[in-house]
Amino acid sequence: MDFTFKIGDAELTTGEAKALFQACGDHPSICIDVANHIDPSLMDATKLFSISVKTKNPQLANLAAKFAIEGVKAPKQRKARAQMVRISATKPTHPIRNAEEAVEKLCASENLKSLGASMILLMLKGNKKKTLRQIATQLVNQLAYKGEVSADSDVFRGFAQDSEGHYRPIVKEPGTDRTVCYHASPIYTSLRDGCSLLRDWDLLELHHTEEIGSVDKNLRGASSQLRRFVYQIELRSKGEEVADIWNDLDTYVSHKWSQRVRKSMKTTMPTVA
Repeated sequence: MDFTFKIGDAELTTGEAKALFQACGDHPSICIDVANHIDPSLMDATKLFSISVKTKNPQLANLAAKFAIEGVKAPKQRKARAQMVRISATKPTHPIRNAEEAVEKLCASENLKSLGASMILLMLKGNKKKTLRQIATQLVNQLAYKGEVSADSDVFRGFAQDSEGHYRPIVKEPGTDRTVCYHASPIYTSLRDGCSLLRDWDLLELHHTEEIGSVDKNLRGASSQLRRFVYQIELRSKGEEVADIWNDLDTYVSHKWSQRVRKSMKTTMPTVA
């Protein structure tokens, strides 16, 4: 039996994984759910006992008895989740013919992907270069400042106000529900899918950049020197043309987010330091 380790798509050796745990000062106890790695049919007590007799393996017989006594059953198989395609892997396969065609297609669609593409066009207009998080944060604060959308709009999900009233992305911390974080928010989903759409239409460029530390946490010591790689995006000339001819682009974006309202809200909004 072989154990492998990875971080994202990067595979680690056992020594590298051990070194990372040691560097963090943690000594984790890792529990492996064997049910995720075996044929579910082997969790049948009768079948497992039969195999134990054939293979003369008493451990399997003991396990078969344990399954029978404790009523252990194979978990229901979940549908495989579609693998998320990285934005960097998206290629311009359907270049847009003219700016008017792009505006017409985006206005005709009601999905988050088109809304995300519209937000990118709005926030990058004028040869600007930003990350998706920068676009989201600036747009949320812009909409809040202008009062163009109500407080129960979905655009504010994944964000919380700091002591000065500015909206900042909620990041995953111990004890924080992942569902309230920025990376689970509608605006993140819309921007990510919108970026893929504009890249497919050959309307934007990706720039791979390196950042030091964290934009969300006050890291100390060696942690403050950790490097992370992010993508900045920039409109191509055709993308700039689309943004230029769309006269009511800002009104379109605020109107769409006004229509997307949360079904229920907590009585108090979360805050960040």
